[in-house]
Amino acid sequence: MAEASSTPVKPHQPPATAEPMSPPSSSESAEGEATVVMVEPITAAHTSSGSGIMDIKPLLQLMDICTCASAEKHTGVNCVTASMGDVVFEYAPQCGELLELTATPIFAGRTSLDIGLTVVAEGDGDIRRFVCYACFTYVTTRGPDGKKRYCPALESVTNAGGSSNTTAIITPQDETNMPESVQWARTVAYYRRALVKAEMKASTLVKNEQGLGSGFDLELSEVVLPAHQNHMGHTFGGIVMSWMAKAALAEASRKAKRMIGSLLIRSVLRVEFASGSDVSDHLIFRPRLNAIFDDGGSAEIEVRVSKRDIKTGTECSMNVGYFYVSGVEVRTGTDKPFATSLDFCSTASKDVRGRIKADATWRRRLLLARRRLLGGVGNAVEWHPSLQEEGPLLTILAVLRLVYHEDREIQWKPLNTGLLESRNTPEVDTKK
Repeated sequence: MAEASSTPVKPHQPPATAEPMSPPSSSESAEGEATVVMVEPITAAHTSSGSGIMDIKPLLQLMDICTCASAEKHTGVNCVTASMGDVVFEYAPQCGELLELTATPIFAGRTSLDIGLTVVAEGDGDIRRFVCYACFTYVTTRGPDGKKRYCPALESVTNAGGSSNTTAIITPQDETNMPESVQWARTVAYYRRALVKAEMKASTLVKNEQGLGSGFDLELSEVVLPAHQNHMGHTFGGIVMSWMAKAALAEASRKAKRMIGSLLIRSVLRVEFASGSDVSDHLIFRPRLNAIFDDGGSAEIEVRVSKRDIKTGTECSMNVGYFYVSGVEVRTGTDKPFATSLDFCSTASKDVRGRIKADATWRRRLLLARRRLLGGVGNAVEWHPSLQEEGPLLTILAVLRLVYHEDREIQWKPLNTGLLESRNTPEVDTKK
């Protein structure tokens, strides 16, 4: 009998003391013709707080560009961002390091596909530090005739009859020469979709009670300029996400009365794009602090985006996102509580405030649950009814993956047989 031993990097570890790790290189990760690799030197222009830590806004833009390139390389047509989620920043990239972004398709539906993105920071001495993993969902654009354009099936997955299989579940009949990492990435993508769908279905909030003016006491505006266009002439999704991140930090800074440079976005639960925008559009950003966690160490900031018609003053909803902000010591980069008691959702009713906080609490729990179930980072999972179908299956799959793994960080060693014997020996009641 054996046990697996691994030494993962602790989340939110200070940049100055972060242990170097060896994440898979682009050649060892999920391979395919649609895999895209980009690099970006981190300069002073990418930092904002004076501590040398990379600002999240340019990072989100790079992530959107890289994944879009992979989606369009696979489909052969232009694609638009539908959502981005489950991003946890394990390491804050530093000025002078080299960012490597590797994007590859991991799930293909009819008109949508998921792109898995791995971001690594390279320093001196071939040290590679894992920054984050993200999943982007893209949708193909319609053709000139207005008809839908469909996604090609993912490569290297064929069933017994030789036809393509677009699902992410790898069955014995689908086994080919695919690396184990590719099989696992596609399986994870399938179950991640199911978990996110179950989470959204379980939401307790009533949308009409949580209108644009309910609890959102800060309104920020941005005007889309020609420089904000993507290659299709519409507003670049990475720009919108960076504006949302700015709004989230502004809300946290004002509520906590802290300098914005002493706050960092540690994770992004999800950003959804219901509609797009174009040059000259006026975008309205409304951030709201939903809840505080870890004794003031972090907070969930919800950001809603709408597009305003300057002639009529009417608005239409564009997208919504959930950001988790933490305090940081600027000089050392270590985590520091930034608030213990903040006045959140002050303009909402007491009943709505209670449900907003309750929803934020289980959203965070489900984010941690998905990260542990899908990422193989271990630790206990706090139960929620939305996990009842996929949770047990993913637990079994994670154990099976440990047996047939390609991760050099995981090593097997024999258990102490004497310890096993002592556990199996029945206890003797000496009182008799």
